[in-house]
Amino acid sequence: MKYQEFRNSKEISQGRKTLYYGGMALMGIGFLLFISVFFTGFSRMGNPMSFIQGPGFMSRGVVGFVMIAAGAVLRGIGARGTAGSGLVLDPEKAREDLSPYTSALGGMARDAMDSFRGQGGAGEKPGEQRVMVRCRSCRALNAEDAKFCSQCGQPL
Repeated sequence: MKYQEFRNSKEISQGRKTLYYGGMALMGIGFLLFISVFFTGFSRMGNPMSFIQGPGFMSRGVVGFVMIAAGAVLRGIGARGTAGSGLVLDPEKAREDLSPYTSALGGMARDAMDSFRGQGGAGEKPGEQRVMVRCRSCRALNAEDAKFCSQCGQPL
């Protein structure tokens, strides 16, 4: 598969989405199991004998912690794909798996550069040239209609 085909594949497959949301659900259930240990422990505080008679409630915390870890792994694989997450060592497949994110990142960088250059701002058109005036005092560039320097404040 060529690089242009990678760039054009911006959709994440339904299987990866299912894996991602399944991992999130597994993490949520694991968190509830883990935190339930604390609530059970606080409710048993009044009766010290209950800890001796039934320590089995602690196993829920261990199971919950394992579920959180497994859910995080599944969520990472779902988000970045098998090669993008490092499960499969294949650079070409990793590029394909990560292409939705790299194209989104490139779009965000392009938007930031356009706004930095003044393109897309209010009243300006892309490619429009502006006349700038250089300050005699500090040599900074200022807009043509500025009366004072934006850097040092000296009259232009």
